[in-house]
Amino acid sequence: MDCRETSFLPPPLSAQDITSFAYKTVKDRLPVILTKVIDLLFRERNNIANTYGEVGKEEGKEVTGKFSMLRNEMQTNKPLKLLEGKRSDVIIWNDYFRKQTEEMKKEPRWFESAWLYVECYMYRRIQDAFDLTSRLQDFDPFKNSKEVAFQSSLDAALYFGKHVLTTIEQLQQKVHKDSPEFFEQFQLFLQVSLWGNKCDLSISAGQNVAQKESPVEQIHKLQDHILVNDTRKLLEILHQANSDNSNKVTLSLVLDNSGFELFTDMCLAEILQQLELVTFVKFYVKEMPWYVSDVTEHDFLWILETLGKSEHQSFQELSKIWIRKLQQKLWTIEKEKYWTLPFDYSVMKEMDPVLYAKLSASQVIIFKGDLNYRKLTGDRQWDFDIPFQTSLRGFLPAPLCALRTLKADTVTGLSPGQAKSIAESFPDWMISGDFGLIQIATP
Repeated sequence: MDCRETSFLPPPLSAQDITSFAYKTVKDRLPVILTKVIDLLFRERNNIANTYGEVGKEEGKEVTGKFSMLRNEMQTNKPLKLLEGKRSDVIIWNDYFRKQTEEMKKEPRWFESAWLYVECYMYRRIQDAFDLTSRLQDFDPFKNSKEVAFQSSLDAALYFGKHVLTTIEQLQQKVHKDSPEFFEQFQLFLQVSLWGNKCDLSISAGQNVAQKESPVEQIHKLQDHILVNDTRKLLEILHQANSDNSNKVTLSLVLDNSGFELFTDMCLAEILQQLELVTFVKFYVKEMPWYVSDVTEHDFLWILETLGKSEHQSFQELSKIWIRKLQQKLWTIEKEKYWTLPFDYSVMKEMDPVLYAKLSASQVIIFKGDLNYRKLTGDRQWDFDIPFQTSLRGFLPAPLCALRTLKADTVTGLSPGQAKSIAESFPDWMISGDFGLIQIATP
């Protein structure tokens, strides 16, 4: 049987369940995010006028009104609406809406449809409002909060940045791949990237979630909070990939949050190259502002620019190294439309065969964060101990690793009884961001 057939799938998470995090999100968190965008546009009206002219200022007022209406639609469980902008994905989104209407025999509504769909739809509606203006199409309403969040995490980033440079010097001595030190460095940077995912502005409804603590010290405290830890398996996959591909390995890194998490992702990519496990890194970013803190190309380049302008020499050095890697095509920034479409990843091969083929050309894919995990598993009410690979429903373009801290009530691949045991001590373990996964699936 094809496990992707609807009749054999558990239902999607939905705000219909008033005890769920999905319900709390649609009822409380999403309206707060919209309110913050409305407040920002009001506070920034004069700056908008200076940058975009009086026309831009007036359009800002119009957009603010649309967001107030959107918030009301959400809070009163009105039907979703078709998008109106001119972007190429509007047809796809509107076709998806019609298909949902046909399948449900009624128009999708905020508290009744799949949580993944309505949450993504909100962010797409935000962009649609800006797309319908003449001056504000490139306006990122989350830009300020993303930049402030990184600035408030500078102490932790500086500490780790110095550690990166020290590690690079040590690795110039060609640490043997079978040595304990080799594995320790690999594990350290992988776990720092994992726990960097705790800094998620969409979960905090836009509130600053700065990283204050030393990330190296933090991972020792959180070691027991990794529910599935396939670190050694990932290392074996990378070693085998180098053997099979004459030491020319491409890693696709599908990013999640900007700011401190993005910084830790860059550090991970650097060390994987220093360890000669990876040759090329493709960083996949969002095409538009998404889930408050998700990485856009602007966010990626802003981090490099900010590091380069810093008074700290270690930041300056890292910026030079990483800009050089972009120039040499050892790092590339990849924008793909699929990440901001309503689909999960099980239908990528059908809906975007070009992207699927591109990912298939990688030797390893790392998916960062909670939203990617939700799209990998379809954001469904899976049994906790169903195999992770089963929950992917056929999506496996290459060996893949999910690096995720849990902030939504879906997870697969746990040991029998593991979820019940954790819940006894940590009732909110699935949504707190305090537990993580390093989870592998292979073709």
